[in-house]
Amino acid sequence: MPMAQRVMRVSTPMCLVSFSKSKEYTSKAKVTTKGLTWAVVDITSECSHGCAWCYGGFNDNKGTHVSVEDFKVTLSKLKDMGIKQISMTGGEPTENPNMLEMVELATKDFMVHITSHGEWYKNYADDFARLGVSQVQFNYQGSKRHDGVHQVLGSYLKQVTSIKQSIKADIETVGTVTVGAYNLKDIDSIFKEMSDLGVTRLRVWEATGKGNKWRKDKEAKEIFEICKTSASKLGFNFIQSYDPDFVGHVGTQCPPLSKVGIYVDAKSNLIFCPATEQLLDKPIASFLTDSAKTITSNFNAFIDKELKKGFRCLAREAV
Repeated sequence: MPMAQRVMRVSTPMCLVSFSKSKEYTSKAKVTTKGLTWAVVDITSECSHGCAWCYGGFNDNKGTHVSVEDFKVTLSKLKDMGIKQISMTGGEPTENPNMLEMVELATKDFMVHITSHGEWYKNYADDFARLGVSQVQFNYQGSKRHDGVHQVLGSYLKQVTSIKQSIKADIETVGTVTVGAYNLKDIDSIFKEMSDLGVTRLRVWEATGKGNKWRKDKEAKEIFEICKTSASKLGFNFIQSYDPDFVGHVGTQCPPLSKVGIYVDAKSNLIFCPATEQLLDKPIASFLTDSAKTITSNFNAFIDKELKKGFRCLAREAV
């Protein structure tokens, strides 16, 4: 049950930085292989949680569930485009009533990752393992703040149960923390909680935007350096970065600008990334009406235009 009446607020995030104890993990291939290999695909724009820094304004229950038929069309064109990995997300993907059918379709041709808030009404981990899901990513805010941030009482304990189920099912289990000035002092304890649970990778992103109240004018690099220090205390010393302002052992200076990854929203439209829809007068392309060739051509043209200004975080520019 929600803690309070939720108000939709939108802020913009940056790309992810992750810390791992191992140099080998399923996400690595997409940034060490040349060319377009990765797609983040919304299968719903609905989410029953109310995180105030939500980058896409998904925290309401009046969004759109992608249909199975539309998803099939998107998958076919992604395959034609050479995509190898799909991150199924939203919104909250488990809230699409056809989610498991869609996962089964996706795992036939792609490596599949799932991103979730983890408040599951059933043990999805066993289903994911049976269907061949490679990784589950949980939005983890820690025991101190999780219920307050997500605005759902009891959601933290449910998430911990889901994390344990995912680990038991032998799925690569990752914790993602949205980081800003408001919780930087808690990062040591948040990371330790995840490590103690058996989470294999710690991922962070900061709620960005000049003057954003979550960031409080701290530079992204400063936030990441603090997280790097905290992670290293626990042995998470291998760094993968998708952020242009923070260099890891492996990574890319923004997946779309590097022509590595694309984002497909819940209307089956190609936009630059979930944080920058406001940059576009219209989507770059539609997976429902455009051919794979046209989608690829439009994407390359858009990126080539942006690259004239160099690598940078477009989300930070947009605010």
